[in-house]
Amino acid sequence: FDYKPQPVLELAIQNFEEATKLDNNLIQAHFNLAQSYWKMANRESDKDLGNELFKRSLQAWNTVTDLDPKNARAWFEQGKIFYLAKRYTDAKFALGKYRELRPVGTGNPLASWYLGNASYELRQCDSAQQHLKDAAAQIDSVRNKASLIMARCLFFAKDFPGSVVRFTEAKNANLLEPTDFWYY
Repeated sequence: FDYKPQPVLELAIQNFEEATKLDNNLIQAHFNLAQSYWKMANRESDKDLGNELFKRSLQAWNTVTDLDPKNARAWFEQGKIFYLAKRYTDAKFALGKYRELRPVGTGNPLASWYLGNASYELRQCDSAQQHLKDAAAQIDSVRNKASLIMARCLFFAKDFPGSVVRFTEAKNANLLEPTDFWYY
């Protein structure tokens, strides 16, 4: 698993699975197993096999959260997988657990980005804005996209003056889509 320069993930997975068969309560073995599956899935070119590896990674992270509900990293990784799979309700739950353990302004700023986007996709704009503001304050590359999403939220909430301010920021970054111009 830690071999340099390139880990031997297939062997690592085999060893971690054997370790979990001997004692299913080994949190670190499940943790490393989840990471190994994630790394293998990301380098896999076969979509079906990649999806199966992501599913196994998710199952291993779930085991970690069951054994150690205060493991913030496991909640984050679980939420990230759900978010990338467009399972926004599950992502919001897992990332919400992460934010309970690592409040806004601490921890991984990507958690705020994923949580804000998942909340927006579920049309829960009040929650989305809080997390998008946090992500925009910490990650320069998402600042304009966060403004666009917050502008849409403000528009849907009928806060038109606030919406115009946010749409202007997004317009200056050339991010507006045709419907955004209409809202603007």
